[in-house]
Amino acid sequence: MEPAHSLRKPGFRRWYERQLPESHASLVTCFLCGLGVAALLEGSGLRAPGPEPILRLVLAYASGLIGWHAWRRYRVLMARAQRISEQLTCPVCGTTGRCSVEPGSPQWRVRCRKCGNAWTIEQGRARSGRIAIRRLRPASRSARLDDCSPGYCFL
Repeated sequence: MEPAHSLRKPGFRRWYERQLPESHASLVTCFLCGLGVAALLEGSGLRAPGPEPILRLVLAYASGLIGWHAWRRYRVLMARAQRISEQLTCPVCGTTGRCSVEPGSPQWRVRCRKCGNAWTIEQGRARSGRIAIRRLRPASRSARLDDCSPGYCFL
């Protein structure tokens, strides 16, 4: 479901509480698939007779694909929750998460329930849906110092 529609009725806090278990379920799935790959590859001997070695390799490959998809889903859900939560603090009164959301295409109109202030937030995806954590070069450190933690920048 689109975040704006799920944010509108229950509010930010309940939406965020639902996002965390959903994303962590994907993380657990990824971990279990990794264990499955390890168990399947440990027991595979390519010299064994019959179709068992090939079947184990196919199952390990399928488990790896499922785990990779679960890991990507975890990262996307956590990044979206982080990106939206960072923008839902009222610039006037400083209240976090107590707002009503009116969805739009690239931006959402948000109104604080405490003071009535309205502002817009970006809901677009990060570049190609990925979270990039890059080490800053010493020459470019001053360019985005206010957006970054010491030495790291979240793009």
